[in-house]
Amino acid sequence: MSGATAGVTPANQWGGLADSSLNILALTSDKTTAAIPANTAFQWAISEVVSGPATEFVTTYACLHYALLMINAGTQPSLMGAPAAGSIAAIYGIAPIMWGFYSGGYTAPPALPYKVPAITVAAGLRYLWIAS
Repeated sequence: MSGATAGVTPANQWGGLADSSLNILALTSDKTTAAIPANTAFQWAISEVVSGPATEFVTTYACLHYALLMINAGTQPSLMGAPAAGSIAAIYGIAPIMWGFYSGGYTAPPALPYKVPAITVAAGLRYLWIAS
């Protein structure tokens, strides 16, 4: 869900789902220049899994998964979330990392199979959810 800042002049935007080892399991298509209004939930459908084109993905285990979000825009939208507050900020670097960044220079979604090399820890939590 976007926060108070809208995405201005987006060029590429896509999402995905990765397992706890950062192997990408499913991706959306690139939404390119679609608007990203402030304070708005946005939904992107699955378009590809490791085995090929798909409209859904069913995970094979009940454990940690990572929601992936890539937005390349002139002004990045903010995301709804909770800021790091007081002593709780110290726990963000403890494995498993629950919120962070990977800057791989992407525009379009990567070809599958693909493993995200690493996540850089970021303070605070952002609200992303995966729904069926």
